[in-house]
Amino acid sequence: MSKLFTKIPVGWPLMKDAFLDFVSHSIGQKKIRMEFKEATGNDLKSLITKNGLEAMIDEATGYTEDILKQFIDWLIVNYWGEEGNENLAKLKL
Repeated sequence: MSKLFTKIPVGWPLMKDAFLDFVSHSIGQKKIRMEFKEATGNDLKSLITKNGLEAMIDEATGYTEDILKQFIDWLIVNYWGEEGNENLAKLKL
């Protein structure tokens, strides 16, 4: 399992699964990816459509993890809807 997902979320196993499903579903939604790109300038589609060599380079340089961290932070604020929740503050990677 990626280091990115070992910190998510808090002490509720069902919430962790729900949140991971939410993130996975959101990555697959073109509308959400477009909104993220408009807000941040980063394009998740490039992570999804890379060939094997490009994906390995991104993983080795930390690019993939950095973009996913930004996406998760953006999702929490814009879609998850609990920006001030003390438990979700622990999700910040």
